[in-house]
Amino acid sequence: MPALATAAAVEQAAGDHAAARALVEVLQRVVGDRPGGRWYLGQHLADLVRVCVAVGQPATAEALCAQANHGVARNQLGLLSARAVLAEADGALEEAALRYDEAAARWDAYGHQLEHARALLGAGRCLLTLDRPGGRHRFKDAQAILSTLKAEPLLDEIDTALGNPTTPRYNQRR
Repeated sequence: MPALATAAAVEQAAGDHAAARALVEVLQRVVGDRPGGRWYLGQHLADLVRVCVAVGQPATAEALCAQANHGVARNQLGLLSARAVLAEADGALEEAALRYDEAAARWDAYGHQLEHARALLGAGRCLLTLDRPGGRHRFKDAQAILSTLKAEPLLDEIDTALGNPTTPRYNQRR
């Protein structure tokens, strides 16, 4: 399960949406076939939902949310992030911003800095689109976390959203 989830995210990030979709399909079959499949799905739910939305499969993302085990805190937070992603994809930006803000606070308390930053980034995106205050502030908070993690693609996303597109940082360092 972890390998399939990671591989799907890598393929989606590389732009191979067909490969990402195929890996998610395999993952869905494995969830039902393996003991612990639903638990592991819960561990990777937020990433998988982001992949599904990016490759145009929100219905698959909804199905994954329904299948995942949500019994432990980590999985509950993954579902919260997944629901925020789905709300944003549906255009329900106010709902998405609220869910992202809740997810950001809860991921911060949980101690998962990458998901904390991703939730701040999502809230910032929604608030900027809605032309509401606080979007830039959330981007700056996300930027501070992502800088320490050296999460270059997400930092580039913030730069672009703020109107400061740059050559990707990872290309500048080579």
